[in-house]
Amino acid sequence: MRLTMLASVALLLCLAPSVRVVAADKVYENTEFGFKIDNPEEWTFSEPSPPDDILFSVKLAKVKNNTETSVTIHIAERGNDVNNSNEVRDAVEQLWKRDEQLSNIKRGKARYAGQDAQWLKGTYDTGTRYTLRQNFLVTEDYIYVLQELAPEKEFKDAEKTFEPLLKSFHFIEIDEDRTRLMELADYCGSEIKFAGSWQQAATRAQEQDRLVLVIFEVYRGVIEGRFSDRSLFMHPDIVEIVNERFVPWFWEPGSGAPFDDPREFGLGPSTFGNGIMFATAAGRIVGQTTTLDPYHVYDRCREVLKEHPGAPAENDKNPKELLRRGELEVVAELLVEPIGKDAWALAYELHRKLRNGEEALNACEQMEGSDFDEALIHVHMGEFAKAEKLLARSKEPQDMFFHCVAVAQQKGFDAVKDKLRELALGHPANRWAWLAAAVLTEERLIGVLDMATWPEQAQVDAWSIPKYEIETDLEKARRGALDYLLLKQDSDGKWINPRSNRSGLFDVAIASICGTSLLPHKEEVLVQAALDKANEFIVESDLKLDPELLFDYTIWAEIFALDFLARCNEHGIGDRGKNSKAMKALIKDLEANQYPGGGWGYFHSADIPDNTIGFVTAPAILALQRANENGAKVPPRMLEKALKSIEVLHHEGGTFGYMWATGPTKPGREAEASLRSPLYALALNRGEKGDKDVIRKALDAYVRFHDHTIKERGKTVCHTGPEATAAYYLLFGYRFAAEAVLELPEKEQEKYRKVLLKDVQQYRLEDGSFCDYLSVGREYGAGMALTTLDLLIPAKE
Repeated sequence: MRLTMLASVALLLCLAPSVRVVAADKVYENTEFGFKIDNPEEWTFSEPSPPDDILFSVKLAKVKNNTETSVTIHIAERGNDVNNSNEVRDAVEQLWKRDEQLSNIKRGKARYAGQDAQWLKGTYDTGTRYTLRQNFLVTEDYIYVLQELAPEKEFKDAEKTFEPLLKSFHFIEIDEDRTRLMELADYCGSEIKFAGSWQQAATRAQEQDRLVLVIFEVYRGVIEGRFSDRSLFMHPDIVEIVNERFVPWFWEPGSGAPFDDPREFGLGPSTFGNGIMFATAAGRIVGQTTTLDPYHVYDRCREVLKEHPGAPAENDKNPKELLRRGELEVVAELLVEPIGKDAWALAYELHRKLRNGEEALNACEQMEGSDFDEALIHVHMGEFAKAEKLLARSKEPQDMFFHCVAVAQQKGFDAVKDKLRELALGHPANRWAWLAAAVLTEERLIGVLDMATWPEQAQVDAWSIPKYEIETDLEKARRGALDYLLLKQDSDGKWINPRSNRSGLFDVAIASICGTSLLPHKEEVLVQAALDKANEFIVESDLKLDPELLFDYTIWAEIFALDFLARCNEHGIGDRGKNSKAMKALIKDLEANQYPGGGWGYFHSADIPDNTIGFVTAPAILALQRANENGAKVPPRMLEKALKSIEVLHHEGGTFGYMWATGPTKPGREAEASLRSPLYALALNRGEKGDKDVIRKALDAYVRFHDHTIKERGKTVCHTGPEATAAYYLLFGYRFAAEAVLELPEKEQEKYRKVLLKDVQQYRLEDGSFCDYLSVGREYGAGMALTTLDLLIPAKE
């Protein structure tokens, strides 16, 4: 029954996983479900991922000391068994009475949106006692639950805020076009012929002499749906080259693909994230991508095809066919001196695909191209005003779409909503209408409007994947990493990395890691200048943790920034007062967001109310300890709680568990735990909660499994090992293991030093950098490896 379903979800609290939405308007309006509500600036706005049978949820919240005060609106479809809000309340009340966590249940009536709203109120004990009140409204189509939540002792005061907020809730006209827009959005990706299974993909690849383009997009219930079919696979050049030369297939658990086997490559029951791999029909992986950015994917397709070309062109002198196949170098040879409009049109396509802006514009002029041809290049080059002017009056679908792109880049998404709607509904058979519909109906796809702009060369360089090249001369390896970092630092002090185009948080974290690795070399003039720039970049960064985000990687930026700034004060880099002020702000934010379990995490889930993650908390402890010694006092209780959260993860075998909620290492997971365990042991030792024997056992576990874990090197998706080991544990683990080694008596250090140095060498690339996890990249890897080498290579006499 619909009422039973609603009752079962009515207990959803503030801890539901959520995806942050940028909502600039002071009033939030939802035309899909027909309501609006005030959106106070001081409240956090999010759209929690709803459970089964709940259509939509939106939440306004304040978080303080890991407790929440919030108003959440849940919407469910009204079934035939629901007549009014009294029936809803009665059904929910019956289930509340059976829930041992609920007590003090009361019922009443209020009036919102011009209707009588029946309500239930009770005390809900999640370890923290909350007062929960749910107000029920019923319309012709939907059931609305207006939920108030606050800590029990604060609820009475919170009601003064809740009441005007709920009074602002009103029904508005439902967007009748939304269903049609969602139908149109579902056509996205339909231009590509995806295989339905590995067996089908392998058969087609064998018959057609092609590679399989394996798309990995698996979020295991944490995030719903796929994104690549409505973004990457709507880019015309990707559609063209994939259809021409690959067999595309979405990987699924239990697919039976040969590369699932860890002995071949390794994708398992815990593998998570997104990425692309190139496989032969026999199931051998021959290439990967670093990101799903369409320009990087196109480049990687071409690179991999040079080594594995497959079936040749039907006519290797036909520029049109060769352009479709991505054989741009051959086309360039055929078009050295274009003659006539047709040849210049081919040259235009060639230079557009090669991202040669000025050459493409020249070819456009020579071929007497359309306004769209010229405008498209201006959009690619980021010259949006020029493109907007050229496309302003056209009603052609592609012109309308790229006009929206140009306008949105200058004035924001709201400025193009109406035109996108006009495009989508007015041209339902057109690919650009489908993409417009997808952008309109899925907030997280707004970024698709950015995909027409060519990436900067520095970003392209960061995405590239050089080959591994071991350097046995450790001094040369160390020097190479240092030179690489000096070469790649951006003018503003950061290091552009594979994720720079997605989030500045990674820029801060990686700049801190790279800056830290430079400190032992500060006597060099170039290093001093690099440190000054990095210090200024970090000091000026404004970091705030957001507990509403499903994944909030700000925590890593805060930890490494804090550590770097503390080290800057140690080494006399930057202004001590500014460093200390920035550290104090970071400490304050960390303290405000410390979980009751004592630590911190980057993943927030309703199923795990306390998301203390030891992997995060241990480096936070080390950073806080260093800050406490270098200009920024840390509350003792803060450190004490964090250390206790690490202690409970300790297993007698020497390893440590991942999360506070799941406890110590489970049998069969020792290999996965071995990389992080020396870090945990180091934190406990520094906090006087663990002796040298704890470090010894943790390092012994690392040595025992190091040959096994190194197999995850160079992957682009997470947790690919049989026991969920991730590539990003590797250099991270070595760096802290090296520091842990130095805590032991000198006579004990050599056996661990020898293994660590051998392992680190395996990650060196031919350009002098290092890399373990492709999606984080070489800049991070070089910083981690350089620090590890500096710790392990004995100082010269």
